Amino acid sequence: SGLPFNTVRCLEIQNNCIWVGTDVGLAKFENDQWEVYTSLNSPLYSDDIRSIKSEGDSVVWIGTVQGGLFSFNGSDWENYNVSNSGLLDNLVRDINIDQNNNIWLATTEGIFMFDRTNWLHWNIQDNNLLTNNITSIEIGLHNEKYVGTINGGIIYFDSINQFIEYTIINSGLPDNSILDIDFDSN
Repeated sequence: SGLPFNTVRCLEIQNNCIWVGTDVGLAKFENDQWEVYTSLNSPLYSDDIRSIKSEGDSVVWIGTVQGGLFSFNGSDWENYNVSNSGLLDNLVRDINIDQNNNIWLATTEGIFMFDRTNWLHWNIQDNNLLTNNITSIEIGLHNEKYVGTINGGIIYFDSINQFIEYTIINSGLPDNSILDIDFDSN
């Protein structure tokens, strides 16, 4: 195939194409054709892709290991990193978009929310989280957020972003490391 590498870190479906994040580039599969974006042929300066989130029909958000967050609309790229945004970490493990079109990011320096103008941040130092090591973020039906962590359990944000942490001490969780979260039909 046209995959740039055999290790696939993330997948995202957008319309009739599939976006694939690998350790050595971002691949797009559409109409039985592969197109690969790397630091050699695009503004991506980190080829190590960790997360992808599509927004509507045209924009895709890309989280990288050393390059921060990128948006791509098919022709224009925009980059958000520690030197030009409110991010404190260039490793973006997960991306999600809430019902207010805010972009939520999981990083090793905490949780970030970008409202397209301002950046909000939750971490150990400022918000007494149990960990800054965030792995995943899912958005619920009522705009609540479920955040997976390493050694910090699950962080639940209600629709107005007040949060509660659930760990092995105060819930039925068997472990405080949550690598991924998803919802069933109920």
